[in-house]
Amino acid sequence: MSQNSSESASERDQAPSSSRRLNLVEGNAVNPSGKPVKAVKELNREQRVAVTSTDPQVLVMAGAGCGKTRVLTHRAGFLLEARGVHPESILALTLTNKAAREMVSRLRWLCGPDAERIHAGTFHSMCARVLRSHPKLVGRTGRFSIYDEDDVQRAIRRLLTKPEAARITPVSVLREISVNKNHAVPLSRYESLAIDDTSRIVARVWREYELELRRGDALDFDDLLLRTVELLKGNPDLCAAYQEKWPSILVDEYQDTNPTQARLLRLLAGRADPQRNLMAVGDDKQVIYGFRLADVRLILGFEDEYPGSTVLTLKRNYRNSPQVLAAANALIAHNLLQRPMTLEADEKIKDGPEVVVHCSTTDTEEARWIAFQIQRAIEQGIPERNIAVLARWGTIVDRVEHALAAAGISYQVIGSRGFFKRKEIRTALAHLRLLCNPRDEAAFARALGIRPKVGTGTIAKIIAYADRNRLTLLEAATAIDLIGGIPSSQARENVRRFAYDMLTFTGQLTARPVSSLAREVIRMPQGVADTLGEDDDAEQRFERLDALGDAARTYERQTDEPTLAGWLADVMLAGRDDLSGREGERGRVTVGTIHAVKGLEWPNVIGAGFEGRVIPSYRANTQEEVEEERRMGYVLVTRAARVLVLSYALSREGRHSGPSH
Repeated sequence: MSQNSSESASERDQAPSSSRRLNLVEGNAVNPSGKPVKAVKELNREQRVAVTSTDPQVLVMAGAGCGKTRVLTHRAGFLLEARGVHPESILALTLTNKAAREMVSRLRWLCGPDAERIHAGTFHSMCARVLRSHPKLVGRTGRFSIYDEDDVQRAIRRLLTKPEAARITPVSVLREISVNKNHAVPLSRYESLAIDDTSRIVARVWREYELELRRGDALDFDDLLLRTVELLKGNPDLCAAYQEKWPSILVDEYQDTNPTQARLLRLLAGRADPQRNLMAVGDDKQVIYGFRLADVRLILGFEDEYPGSTVLTLKRNYRNSPQVLAAANALIAHNLLQRPMTLEADEKIKDGPEVVVHCSTTDTEEARWIAFQIQRAIEQGIPERNIAVLARWGTIVDRVEHALAAAGISYQVIGSRGFFKRKEIRTALAHLRLLCNPRDEAAFARALGIRPKVGTGTIAKIIAYADRNRLTLLEAATAIDLIGGIPSSQARENVRRFAYDMLTFTGQLTARPVSSLAREVIRMPQGVADTLGEDDDAEQRFERLDALGDAARTYERQTDEPTLAGWLADVMLAGRDDLSGREGERGRVTVGTIHAVKGLEWPNVIGAGFEGRVIPSYRANTQEEVEEERRMGYVLVTRAARVLVLSYALSREGRHSGPSH
């Protein structure tokens, strides 16, 4: 529902005099321009105080449904309108690129087309821009590739020997490397501390992996952050230049920052200065990305990190009914590691029904009961789009999905397989990445690997040959007849054909539009399109490839100087956010995990699997882990605007279960 920001009668009684109010929007030290400021209208008092704050460093602690993104957007508008800040001087950091686009769109409505010139994006996208501007300082070229988590896992899988893979999984190796990178532990230090077999395996694989990244002119997502921190710390003049470039910094969802992001923000913000301003908004009760190293102590320690900073609070909730809000407040009150804050329902929010708790005998019975309740709600006139089923685990989502399908209920699943994680999309992008960076080993292995008769052994020999002879991977592939140990003539012919076709496309990089090049690469012989013909879901895969072409055309329309390298950079970073090329389908029941739906809301929400061993997870052993699980429950509860049903089973997957506690 839309926010109603009218002030209550009691608030009006306590409000400043009319002249004081007039000054907030027409002219004083806060607004020296004297012009009417659209950005401070339609805000409640708490929001208006935050938006117009003159303090150089501010944290806005905003509860669920209290308008924290609204405050950040209006803060940007206030800086532009009242303070006369140039759009290019504002850096807005958001959790996803989609959130950045929405912020700019709202800001354009507030302030006009000049708002589009602010620098808005994720930490990763901002870092990628910085590194591409100074590639030699980090040992790369300006066209370096970005490895995503799938690329990294595939690389680690190749590097692990069979005996090593029996001791530790690629996912565990990746996790260990990522944790150390995000805590600024260098490889050399990790190697010196590797005293057991498992850590020595990680150290060896990490070193080989770093060599692959260097050979392939690539960085991974963790590198984007870490290398930018190292770049700014090691080059004080450059750091000062970026501080001068972005004197106004806005940070959305500050609670989701990890240690490296916090260090980067500290470098960019610099010391408190009247000519500079930093505003971060967040909610310590919604820190649920511990697996990405988000740490609640970062937002709780803001005042220690920025001495003299100001902390403001937003407590008025415009989303949830009083009944849902009471349940959320009661749940999160059990957490110890948080700032005490009780959300208050806006007086214009109508009462809703009491929260319902339902018990099923088994998980199968629970899924069928949920499907029946949704079917009955639809028959009573509730639109499908107003209903969501959310759960802690993907396996619960799968079971609910099957029950909805069996009942003939139209639904969409979010947070499962993102558009850019689809096999055909990743393979198409690998071909295009290789055109921009012919040393990209991950892209080369994926693109060449779909050719008939070409196995991992052949690909490894080509990569090794390219490294020994200082050739690009495509150059090495054209010399396939000089590479020993490849007995199959069909394999050699397919490699050669692939290499020459790709080299032909490289000669067209600057001459052809991005969308045209993408379309032709998808249709190249033995390429992505050719491999789909025998797939059962070929039609859906072709539709997704068409959507990829649509995304390229959209990029061309929205960019002054579109390039394939620029589009791929955007795509890889969008993939990090798990964003699809198209918006979610309307008119369907939504099913998804809690991690996938933060920031969204529905009038009617069913929380499935709200039971012990699920939420809190059986893996949560420490007090901090249990508190993060409770925050996940809080996020689920606050997605419900009016109707909330919490469902649990006495038996799940054949094991005894019971209500969450």
